[in-house]
Amino acid sequence: MYIRLKNTIKKNLMWTVIYLISSSALLFSFSHMVIKILNYNNLNSKLDADIRDWSIEKNKNKFNVYAQVEYTIQDNFFLNSVLIITFQNVYAAEDYINSSKKNRVEIYYNSKNPNYVSYVKNFPNREVVYFFISATILLYFIFFKRYISKYYTL
Repeated sequence: MYIRLKNTIKKNLMWTVIYLISSSALLFSFSHMVIKILNYNNLNSKLDADIRDWSIEKNKNKFNVYAQVEYTIQDNFFLNSVLIITFQNVYAAEDYINSSKKNRVEIYYNSKNPNYVSYVKNFPNREVVYFFISATILLYFIFFKRYISKYYTL
């Protein structure tokens, strides 16, 4: 009796740990997805901005090309730095700046906070896929435990 109870506690602890890990992964992916979708929705307007200057910043092993843009919204003047593109080496970034003949770029901004700008507005597809994968894994473990407990004694 004691050994059987001990084995049951071990098995329940195992399922609890599996559920806890799966649930925390689901919660993390859900919160990450919601934050990215909110950031996507905040960029609700777009306009053309003048490029004032270019710069390259090293971030780990990548080189980010930034453009300092100036734009006017409702008679208010704004000056911000916007990430344009990322390269693996500094020479490609310099070539991009030298070959780019752009004087104006189209930027997305938040109409409530015009200082929040971005050059690209991409829907967070990766985060949505990760959320559904995490949810599928959690559901798999839930149904797998039900199947095992229905046909086999734990």
